Amino acid sequence: MKQIFFYSCCISLIYCLQTDNLLATPSCTKEELMKFFPQPIVMNVLVTDAHLSEKDAEAISKELAIKDNSLTQLVDEKASQQKPNPFKDSSQRDKAIKIYQETLFEVFAKVLKEHGINDEQQMRSLLDEIRSLKSKMFIECIRQQQKPVKNP
Repeated sequence: MKQIFFYSCCISLIYCLQTDNLLATPSCTKEELMKFFPQPIVMNVLVTDAHLSEKDAEAISKELAIKDNSLTQLVDEKASQQKPNPFKDSSQRDKAIKIYQETLFEVFAKVLKEHGINDEQQMRSLLDEIRSLKSKMFIECIRQQQKPVKNP
């Protein structure tokens, strides 16, 4: 599962290098990098792209943060219903990525619908932007770790 997640992140890196809306100070902790819906990024996208109020964006980002904890389990459950399980068969990598992406969208869309956002095209666009910013955060963290440490 973690390999598929990492693989998906790497694929989206190519896309995100073409955009220039990088977050100024990313949090580079392992926990933050492994989140599917990092709250600062979700808030940014919902306020900027969906034109939601800070209050609405915060409510949605908090709900997604809670759902973030169960997302891996949902993906694993869906994969285990497949024969063979795509997470246990490296030749099924494309299926595994598809399951991951579909589940991510389902969770995201459900929360947005509960808050009155029903346009599927808009939801996909918002999720794409979240992925893009998350990938940029990942790249920026790598860059920060590669910078040489200056001795005082």
